[in-house]
Amino acid sequence: MKTERAKEILLNLLKIPSPSGSEDRIALHIMEFLHKLDYDVYIESDGEIIDLVVNPDAELFYEVHMDTIPMRAEPFVRGNIVYGT
Repeated sequence: MKTERAKEILLNLLKIPSPSGSEDRIALHIMEFLHKLDYDVYIESDGEIIDLVVNPDAELFYEVHMDTIPMRAEPFVRGNIVYGT
């Protein structure tokens, strides 16, 4: 993935508020993004935790969090680095 495309994707993700307990919008955004890349993706939720499951039969497993703290300022790019507060 090219640097400019990666920055664009990150900046789009940062625009979606996702405080703890309210990750549904960002989960849907990521799911739609991965569907466009032909990944088998679905969401599981127990009402408190949202799991985004990608290719459940794969041999490699990643676990990441989607919740964020509220932004105090708009993210910005300087060179190849995205900054946010």
